[in-house]
Amino acid sequence: YHIAQQKGIPYNLLVLDNQMPELTGMDVAERVRATGDSKTMIAFFTAYLESLDEQRVANVKAIGVWFKTDGLLNVGELIEKVLQKKD
Repeated sequence: YHIAQQKGIPYNLLVLDNQMPELTGMDVAERVRATGDSKTMIAFFTAYLESLDEQRVANVKAIGVWFKTDGLLNVGELIEKVLQKKD
């Protein structure tokens, strides 16, 4: 993420798994927003809704919370829809 930003080719969308080792997807999202980046869209991919705090999701201005059980096979479609809306 930071290297792409520095090279002037920022990501349009970050899809973050909320159950990652060491950091959660929310930790990463909060760090991204703390850099002042409000343009990169953020979506969470999770198996457990309870693992996400709704207020924190709102604070990082996430565009969605996708469930692994529903979206695992459709993740490409989900991403395509989000990116089409951006344009």
